[in-house]
Amino acid sequence: MNNIKILSRADCLKYSSRSLGLPDLQKLDNALIAQALRRTVFIEAPCSIRTVCSLVMNSLGPLTDEPENLKTLIYDIIDDLVNLGDLLEMRDEIAGETNLILRPAPPAFVLRRDGTFIIVGVAGDDVTPPQVNDFNLVYYPSGLRILTPSNTQSCRQTLIDLGLIELPMITWLRAPVSITADKLVKSWISRLPNDIHPEKIENFEIIDISNTTSYYKGRWQSINEQHAGIYIARRPQRYGARLWCLAEIRDGLVQRFVDIHSGDARFRDCDEAWRLLAAMDALTGSPQQVRVVYEKEITVLSFTSPLPSWAIRRLSLVGERLKPHRALLQFSLPLHNSEEELHWLEESLWLTRD
Repeated sequence: MNNIKILSRADCLKYSSRSLGLPDLQKLDNALIAQALRRTVFIEAPCSIRTVCSLVMNSLGPLTDEPENLKTLIYDIIDDLVNLGDLLEMRDEIAGETNLILRPAPPAFVLRRDGTFIIVGVAGDDVTPPQVNDFNLVYYPSGLRILTPSNTQSCRQTLIDLGLIELPMITWLRAPVSITADKLVKSWISRLPNDIHPEKIENFEIIDISNTTSYYKGRWQSINEQHAGIYIARRPQRYGARLWCLAEIRDGLVQRFVDIHSGDARFRDCDEAWRLLAAMDALTGSPQQVRVVYEKEITVLSFTSPLPSWAIRRLSLVGERLKPHRALLQFSLPLHNSEEELHWLEESLWLTRD
């Protein structure tokens, strides 16, 4: 019994931080949660998102007075880590059901235009190689890990010597080829089955594109008699998360549908669905908007609709993700890069400036 010591919450935070390669923390923050998630996925993979969330909740739950808020935050950070390429979300077909599993990405780095580095992937149980701390490692709330070395070439060589893979910018971004909104929508409508079999499907929700693009959550609705046409939807399955699909709705019934799976395994189903939604919004004459605010040497971009992971990666490469205020997503970009990125958003997602 003499060897047992009761730790205070502050001590637990301190030792947890150190074990995850972080400086001593005074409170449970996003960086600690992100590191815990990286390590958990490395140990448990392949594993479901729900399993990872449960394990991290069990570990970190005693460090907070708001467990429900922590659970929501864990799910959000998992999404961030998938967006950044630290974790890989893959489809797993079991007994006819589609489930999503997580695996750790191999440790790698991306050299940014300003001479800093993005660290991605999971370097085993250490999560982040401890040697990189010599190059001013900064953890961001979004889960991003940035190195800001005084000597770019020395840092690059050290990362290579440590066994990290150097990812060219274009490889890490993994953006799809730009096409017109009309072509994308037509390509998906053409995949709908020819035969129509009207049916009522419980818990089948659609995105009503007639509703404003400024409130994403409010666009989701259950089917009613007034809905008629082609909609992006999510349908239930016996086990696992609901599946994204494109459906024709009429008379309160699902006439036909096709599941949304990208032809490229690098893209998640939700990425393709959100890209398709942006295209459909553009064709209806109500394109999604990006609010642009210029502040001295930076430009702040605010989005009220979700962005595909490849768009988040690109904006993270150029700028910094912010805690959103009256928006779903918000980024700060250097003023001299903003026009190029806005033009890219207009071309790839058909967004307009607010």
